[in-house]
Amino acid sequence: MVVALFTATLVLGGALAGGLMCSRVSALMAVASAGALGGFVSALRRLYAFQRFFPADFFKTRSRLDVYLVIYSLIPSLVGAIAAVALYLVFAAELIKGDMFPGFTLTKVGESGDEFKNFVWNWQPEGSPDYAKALVWSFIAGFSERFVPDLLDRFASIERDGSSRVEAHSNSPADDLGSLD
Repeated sequence: MVVALFTATLVLGGALAGGLMCSRVSALMAVASAGALGGFVSALRRLYAFQRFFPADFFKTRSRLDVYLVIYSLIPSLVGAIAAVALYLVFAAELIKGDMFPGFTLTKVGESGDEFKNFVWNWQPEGSPDYAKALVWSFIAGFSERFVPDLLDRFASIERDGSSRVEAHSNSPADDLGSLD
């Protein structure tokens, strides 16, 4: 398991480094990678408390073990990447604002007129500190499995309870989120 997670982390890191050196990588791709790395780190930390997850006869067939380990090892990174992208969208939509969260700007208007493509490539954090904030929060989103689902649950409860609850807190859903643990 450790070898599979380590290898997957190296492959992901190498792919991101190669993408940065060879072509343009959007902030959205970097955020997804940071979330995936957070998921890998979380999975590696959980290995310290490893218990016997496999049946006693599971290790008799090597090919079955390899496929299972590869798939099992990739799940935390996939969940981390999805959580990081969801959190990035929360920040980009300015549903949460403040000094601890990244600010965004449209760096240029895309030539194709495709709004989604324009969002992916040109709606970026404002400056270097904002990029760093986006990547740190993305890593946290990948590392903490419950962080983004709990955040989305809080947004849903705000919506379900009506806008008066949000208005009572300075029109900011972030005020209603409480501590971000």
